[in-house]
Amino acid sequence: MTAPVAAASKPPSRMPILMSAFGYPGAGQFMQKRWLAAAVYGLAFTACLVFFAVHVFRILSAYYAFLADFGGTTTPPPLPLKGILVSFAIAILFYVAALVDAYAGYRRACAEWSARRVPPSVQVPSGG
Repeated sequence: MTAPVAAASKPPSRMPILMSAFGYPGAGQFMQKRWLAAAVYGLAFTACLVFFAVHVFRILSAYYAFLADFGGTTTPPPLPLKGILVSFAIAILFYVAALVDAYAGYRRACAEWSARRVPPSVQVPSGG
């Protein structure tokens, strides 16, 4: 007697990839129930965005102070672009890493789903 074939189940959803791409980094890992990865990617991306916002605020406040100072200096303060570019680049790296990780989790789930779908004890007869 052969082992019963596993009941048909739905394939893994691609929604975690879409949530990481269009929602927020870490949301896809959260949907895949990978809590630690979700927390790491979400918090790291948020920290990079906060640093980016702080640098932008500093630049904007310096330029508004320059514009409000009518009798002061005639040259605007220099742009500290390094801080902005570094924090933005690191945020993009975390975004891409979270997207790749969500896709890798989807691929693992697809492999596990296909392994459950056809048990190894069931032999497919060869055409010979």
